[in-house]
Formats: sequence, C-alpha cells, structure tokens
Amino acid sequence: MHVVAPERLVQAIKRSQGYLVSHQHADGYWVGELEANTTLTSEYIFFRHLIGSVDRDREAKIVAYLLSEQLPDGGWALYYGGPSDLSTTIEAYVAMRLAGIAADALPLQLARKRIHALGGLSHARVFTKIFLALFGQFEWRGIPVIPPEIISLPQSFYFNI
Repeated sequence: MHVVAPERLVQAIKRSQGYLVSHQHADGYWVGELEANTTLTSEYIFFRHLIGSVDRDREAKIVAYLLSEQLPDGGWALYYGGPSDLSTTIEAYVAMRLAGIAADALPLQLARKRIHALGGLSHARVFTKIFLALFGQFEWRGIPVIPPEIISLPQSFYFNI
C-alpha cells in the first residue's frame, strides 16, 4: 500500500485551496465551462419531436454537431476522450433517424455496427430504453420497475432512496 507523507498531503491541500481562491469571483462563486456528452444533444432532438415543435434548421446544425463527435469506430463517447458508449451511441443514432438521416447513410451504418458490437439494445441504460419506449421503439414492460415502497425504507437500511 502506498502511503502519502502528511506534509505532502498538506502541501497538496494548500495548493488546491490557493488555486480555488485565485479563481473565485469577487462575489464568492466560480465560473467554469461545463461540457456534456452528446446524450443531452440527442435528448434535445427527442424532446422537440415529442412535443411536436421541430426547428429543421436548428436540427440540421445539431446533426452536424453529432456527426462531428462520432468516433472512427462508429460510436459516440460518454465523456471527452472516452471509448464508444452503447447508450450514447444508441441515442445519437435515434436522434439522427428522427432528424431524417437515412438508415443507410454511412455514419448510421457504422453506428449500428458499433451498437451490435457493444451488446445491442438489451444492454443499454434504463433511460435510453425509456426514451425509445416513448417513441414506440422499446416495450414498456422491458423497463425495470422499482417498488414505490422502497422510498419508505429507513436510512439505516442497507440501501435506501
């Protein structure tokens, strides 16, 4: 086991505190860029289609962005510099299909191949399955159900909400 010397730990803490204080706004807050993965972008397309309010010009720009983030193996990453992620790739694929990109377009062919290589829809995260169910592309009965009684479990129980 590697043990850090206490003085090195104190130095690291002081350097971290100094950095935070030097970047703090006069009113006491910090400003920093927050980047998200493409799932939010894909989900924006889902939302606009669900509410029936699609701006095709904006959607074309969104598709261009999604395509710019596609990895060489056909997938999309969950985080910057990461490998292809199954659910992120499924959501990007569905968003582009909703936006009118043909299933036989090369980027979507590559995405399908990657989706299958990563295990397919059955291995996707629950939220991805819920989004697909909203569009009739996944059975609602395939979505896990959590008994509402779990909310009543005490905090001392080995798991709780």
